[in-house]
Amino acid sequence: MDQKVDFMTTLLIFAVCVIPLSFNLFVGQVKSSEVMNTSTELRQLIATEGGVTTRVESTVNKLKARGFEVEFKTEDGSSANGILPVGTVVKVLVGLDEFETSDDVTVNRRS
Repeated sequence: MDQKVDFMTTLLIFAVCVIPLSFNLFVGQVKSSEVMNTSTELRQLIATEGGVTTRVESTVNKLKARGFEVEFKTEDGSSANGILPVGTVVKVLVGLDEFETSDDVTVNRRS
């Protein structure tokens, strides 16, 4: 009977500690992966669109509805809006909950 109680105690400790920790790590990995992929996609979109166009803005609005924080800044720290000259460097700041990333992109073409 004593072995049965020890086994049940071990199972309880496993269920209370290890399973929630594993779930938390999994959720964190999914969110960080989502932030990194979003940052990459926005960088590519800005490079091909030639700046922060209406297409980029509509994508950002959809992301904001999902809880993302997105911001575009130029090299001097001002907000980047509209079609930008070729060669302009735009810093893309993306965040979701406690995860944040930033990425630089150079505008390749003018729309």
